[in-house]
Amino acid sequence: DLAGRAAGAKAAISGEIKLTILAPFAGLLMGAVADFRTSHPNCQVHIDASEDLARLEYGEAHIALRAGAKPDHPDYVVGSFRRVDFNLYAHESYVVRYGLPKDEGDFDGHQFVVPPISEGRLPFGPWINDHIRQDMIALSSRNFEVNFEAISAGIGMGFLGDHEARAHSGLKAVLPSNKAWSVPLWLATHVDLHRTEKVQEMIRHLKLARNDS
Repeated sequence: DLAGRAAGAKAAISGEIKLTILAPFAGLLMGAVADFRTSHPNCQVHIDASEDLARLEYGEAHIALRAGAKPDHPDYVVGSFRRVDFNLYAHESYVVRYGLPKDEGDFDGHQFVVPPISEGRLPFGPWINDHIRQDMIALSSRNFEVNFEAISAGIGMGFLGDHEARAHSGLKAVLPSNKAWSVPLWLATHVDLHRTEKVQEMIRHLKLARNDS
C-alpha cells in the first residue's frame, strides 16, 4: 500500500552523509537536517565544522557549504544557497558598561571581540584592519563559539551573522548595515556523487529550509 511504499522509501536511504561547513553558518542548516532525519531515519548526518576546505574529489564530504567566491573546481557541481549579512553587535550588558559608539569614528574607549585580523576570508576582515587597533581588542579567537560567548558576556563588541543575533536576546546592532559585510554561500558537491539519492535528498531539504532561517 501507499504507506508501506513510503516507509520503504525512507528506509532505502541509509548509511552516512557528510557535510562540511563553517561554524558560523551551522544554525542555518539544522532545520533542514532535522527534516532530513525525519524523512530518512536510517541515514546518519556527520557535520565537520572546519576552516579547512574539504576535498570533495577525495570523498572527504558529500556536500560542502562554502562562503565567498563561487568554487570553480571543474569537477564540482555548485549552486547558490543564500547570502548572509553580518554586523557589529554589542550585548546589552556591554552597552550598560560602555555605551554605544555614535559612529565609526567614536571607538576610543571601546572593546572588541574579533577573530585574528589575518583571517582573510571574512567579509569584515578589511574593516577590522582599518578601524580596530590592537589595544582595542579584549579577546580574540578563531573559534566562532568562543567569540560568540564572549560577545554575549559583554566582553566586547563583535561581528555576528544577523541570523545568529536574531536567534538570541540582548544583542544590538551597533552600525548601519553594510553591503561589504554580506557573503554569498554555496552548496558544492562532486559530480560523481551529485546525482546520488542521498545527496539529492539532503540538497532538497537544505533548499526548502534556507528561506526559513
